[in-house]
Amino acid sequence: MPDMNAGLGTIYRKQMRQLKDTVKNSYGGVYVLELLAWRRAVRELGAGAQKAGSPARLVFVPCDPYSLDGSRGDQAMLRGTVDGLRAQLGAVEVGAITATPEAVVRAGALSFTALPVWNHPFSYDEAFAAIRAFGATHLAVIGADVIDGYYSAKASARMLLLAEGARRMGLKVTTLGFSFNEHPSPAMKPIFREVGGTLVLNARDVVSAERLTAFSGRQPTLVADVAFLMKPADGNSATADAERWIDARRAAGRPVFGANLHPHLLKNPKPGELETLARSMASAILAAYRETPSSWLLLPHDVRPGVRDSICLDIIAQTLRPVLSDDLYYPEGDLSAPELKRLVSLTDAVTTGRMHLAIAALGSGVPVLAITYQGKFPGLLRHFELGGDLMMSPAEAADPAIFTVRLKSFLAGIDGIRPKIAARLEGVGHLARRNLQPLI
Repeated sequence: MPDMNAGLGTIYRKQMRQLKDTVKNSYGGVYVLELLAWRRAVRELGAGAQKAGSPARLVFVPCDPYSLDGSRGDQAMLRGTVDGLRAQLGAVEVGAITATPEAVVRAGALSFTALPVWNHPFSYDEAFAAIRAFGATHLAVIGADVIDGYYSAKASARMLLLAEGARRMGLKVTTLGFSFNEHPSPAMKPIFREVGGTLVLNARDVVSAERLTAFSGRQPTLVADVAFLMKPADGNSATADAERWIDARRAAGRPVFGANLHPHLLKNPKPGELETLARSMASAILAAYRETPSSWLLLPHDVRPGVRDSICLDIIAQTLRPVLSDDLYYPEGDLSAPELKRLVSLTDAVTTGRMHLAIAALGSGVPVLAITYQGKFPGLLRHFELGGDLMMSPAEAADPAIFTVRLKSFLAGIDGIRPKIAARLEGVGHLARRNLQPLI
């Protein structure tokens, strides 16, 4: 007979964890547990950072210190920053704040030094001591889509406060271009008041800049995403099979299109909702394929457990393979962000819900049809003066009839989209390099 007391205990513990998280992310929780703790730490901080020299020593405050670069979008921002800085400064030594042994391993794989201080309980004193011990001269916050507190106000506050503390230590500091949600957490208001007059805030699109100003009263610097600065990989063994397949499909007279779908498009999806979304994309691809034979490259862009893109792409592959056969390629293994950018650059167009896969495509001159979430895509597309006809909501994408119409229309119009992208790439690159100006 089941132990009812044990079951009730599990439920109780879960409810208590949820209550603690709610408190920690509330206005009062963020104010007391983060802002007041930070104020105590910086009273004794003082200046004393290593003087600028060669090489520069950069510390990243990542948006995901638990996996570091499990999202290839995060990896693209990390690598774009390093590529851009090395082009300006020459040699740069890099450290990254981490929270888990897995992130420490990933830091090593990227040739970064891990600073494992995002632990429990977190201490601002320990974090600042580690930054100083590394000899940091520069610090960059990977703003991504987390600065508005949508996922965790506590984590967002901590990122900004670490940056402001580093600035007071004498480091060159910036908050790399981020999106800002239309529904930011109210708990972030006192944090922006604390850092708003001094910390460099870069918004990666006009829409986000307007939202941040309305929320905080602070006018950020307009930039483009720093991932535009990431260099694509050179041809290597990881991409060789896919490249041979692309060459063979072109020789057979087929255009090659990329496709991506991921679980984050739906927040707390109900049973069956992700499968419905995946089957809708598969249905639209099949309809487009039957009308105009083409080849399709599935592109996984996140390998983190629980949110891996393969959750959706496996369903799409199983549905398409019996019909498309050699016209379908689904890479085995995990590809890096530069490797994915190389493959995307070889396609004719891409349909994706991942913003940084869209950035890899647009940065390569490749048209994009976006499945939007968190209001991130409108501002990105405005950089290229592209409009709403290239965006779908997850609800629209889950309807096979709507998806099919939108996909066919997109593919029919890609020849008219390419010149618009090409005409604005230089300007977008200039905006992306603006991210790094406070670090130069």
